Amino acid sequence: MKQAASSPILQNLKLNPAALETYEVSGKLLALKELFNEMGFEDAENSQPLDYSNNYNKILLFSRYKETLDIINRYFVQKLFPGLKYLRIDGSVTPAKRFEMVKKFNQDNNIKLLLLTTSVGGVGLNLHTANVVVMFDHDYNPMNDLQAIDRAHRIGQKNVLNVYRLIVKDTLEEQIMGYLNNFLKGTF
Repeated sequence: MKQAASSPILQNLKLNPAALETYEVSGKLLALKELFNEMGFEDAENSQPLDYSNNYNKILLFSRYKETLDIINRYFVQKLFPGLKYLRIDGSVTPAKRFEMVKKFNQDNNIKLLLLTTSVGGVGLNLHTANVVVMFDHDYNPMNDLQAIDRAHRIGQKNVLNVYRLIVKDTLEEQIMGYLNNFLKGTF
């Protein structure tokens, strides 16, 4: 029986498994880096922390999965933006602590990023000081995503709110999100 040839990418990973430990293996993380740069968050060279306190943007970054937030935290925030002050709310944070963290995010202008899972971030939180929402991946239940986005559309919101959905081109994700978008518009 003939054995299939291994792709050059797989061969490279076998020789260099550390290549997976970078944001550059993910198109979404590359797009996220570009988005952060466009918002004025310069990525740090040589992991030297930068001061982002003068940047007016406050970002809510949602993912469906806690494990995805782990990857974003480790390979994106800590490596590219080591001076970026952030908080994280996922299922491991008790409801009482969530309230304290939301209060801290809303009151402390030096905290520029809040990482949240869609399921936790879509439940009753008032994140009115954010002006950017990034949906890194999607719940595919449009109501869950909309509830998460609505956390920034609350009483007290004075900022223009920009919402970014990261969707990989020519994938099932793009087809599903296109269908859901048409469904929500009533044009399916």
